[in-house]
Amino acid sequence: MAAARWDHSRRMWQGASFTWDLWYGCDYHCPYCWFEMDPVWDLLAKEHEGIPIERWLQAWRRIGERHGTASIDVVGGEPLRYPGVLDLLGGLAQWHRLEVVTNLSVPLEFLEDLTARVSPERMHLSGSFHHESADWEDFLRKIVFLKSRGYEPEVAMVAWPPHMGLIQEKKAILGRMHIPASILVFQGVFQGRDYPRSYTDAEREQLGGLVSPREREYRMHERRTLARPCGAGHVHAHVRANGDVLRCGKDSQYSRRMGNLLEADFALHSSPQPCPYPYCNACGEHVYLWEDWTKKAASTGWPLVEDSGSHHAAARSD
Repeated sequence: MAAARWDHSRRMWQGASFTWDLWYGCDYHCPYCWFEMDPVWDLLAKEHEGIPIERWLQAWRRIGERHGTASIDVVGGEPLRYPGVLDLLGGLAQWHRLEVVTNLSVPLEFLEDLTARVSPERMHLSGSFHHESADWEDFLRKIVFLKSRGYEPEVAMVAWPPHMGLIQEKKAILGRMHIPASILVFQGVFQGRDYPRSYTDAEREQLGGLVSPREREYRMHERRTLARPCGAGHVHAHVRANGDVLRCGKDSQYSRRMGNLLEADFALHSSPQPCPYPYCNACGEHVYLWEDWTKKAASTGWPLVEDSGSHHAAARSD
């Protein structure tokens, strides 16, 4: 069976993947952030007390032994401000590939230290730019630095209604620099209106040229997913800062958990499961809808994960 692989050009990984809320500490207070709109940052921080790095490394090592090399999206909060994060990421990179989503508010010297510890072959960085909090020139300098070191960073921005013009302008600048930009559909309430349903026709037309087709299909137009087989929970899962594992981001709204990553017997589901929700509009896990996933696997020549045994064999690459 062919080994799973890391594709730098398309940011894809065929094998086990996880989204990990490392912690709920953030130095920004973006008005379009889910945790700010509720607001629940302080509550989450109290409920999810810090776990020693050694316990996390033990848990992720078990995942590697059970499911093979995984791709871990390290998010937060702001993950690069997590205490001891350099040691944590350096340890994780022994077994897994890392996708770190960061606002790049850390000093450039910190990024120099990070890139000295973890190579581009084991880590990808995605910089999220936030207009109210970040200085564009400083942010851009850090993106250029990462690109010069071979990390091929991309930039993510949220299509919050007041920022539509700014986003288009900055995406054009990044395009001229050959730096990819991902525009995320805003989901939440602005001026009493619920989004994405409240985007105007003009905004929808503008977004049509900025966001990915699947983002439009599943988040903007809310294509139904109820009962469709999905690999969330089988090839992918969402880990919270206390170790609780959810099948997908949507589960966080309903407190549904698969188990806890820190438990020695935790494992992903042995097969795809039906989606229990009408829409997949939480964290982009629609990419794991099984019909689409298997088509992607067939088109790329990747192995198809059938059960936990073959998943282990398929995902192992080192």
